[in-house]
Amino acid sequence: MNSSLSTSVRLKCIVLIPSLISVYSHYSFRKRDIEQLLILTDSFTWEELPTRDPDTGYLTKAGYIPKIQDLTKNVTVWITVFHSVQITVRIVMNHDMAFGSWYPFDVSVSPMYEIANFTQVILNQ
Repeated sequence: MNSSLSTSVRLKCIVLIPSLISVYSHYSFRKRDIEQLLILTDSFTWEELPTRDPDTGYLTKAGYIPKIQDLTKNVTVWITVFHSVQITVRIVMNHDMAFGSWYPFDVSVSPMYEIANFTQVILNQ
């Protein structure tokens, strides 16, 4: 049995080592290109680019960035508020847990119910 185990381990090593060398060599050859690309990003900022096209007056890609930032912030706040209200309504109206989970003890009784809900809400923020 040991010989078959050692044979399978040898076969895995024979297959694994060349593939690791190939992956590493590919990234090591590209390392300078990636470093050069990162150096070039230091001189580039979106704030320096025009936000409106001078000919058409439409927003450019740089003009969309502040709008996308505001939209992302507003959507995140809205989702968080909606989820918090939904959990609160479920807890108050249905006596449910904030998140469905299994416990090895009875959480429907008063002190354990509140403690379990509290820990779920705190730990999932």
